[in-house]
Amino acid sequence: MREKFLGRGKGWRYTYTVRGTWPFPTDMLRYDDAEAASSHDQSVIDRLSGENAPEDMSLEELRRSTTVTLFGLHRPTERRWRSFGWRVEA
Repeated sequence: MREKFLGRGKGWRYTYTVRGTWPFPTDMLRYDDAEAASSHDQSVIDRLSGENAPEDMSLEELRRSTTVTLFGLHRPTERRWRSFGWRVEA
């Protein structure tokens, strides 16, 4: 996890990577007040989100672990990420 001081009155910005498999817990973005670090990360989130798996994904792809880089103004809540089967790596 990287921390960057944004300046007086603005606080810190945390950049971190989470790893897991389908489905992506989109509620964690709200909970941690985080967002995708890049358009690629957002496309991964979009693809792995939702109640139903994308029809073009094989069972092997659904089970394959993937990473998403996020940033936010708060430290990630690692225990809550783990409760969704995802872990904070860095």
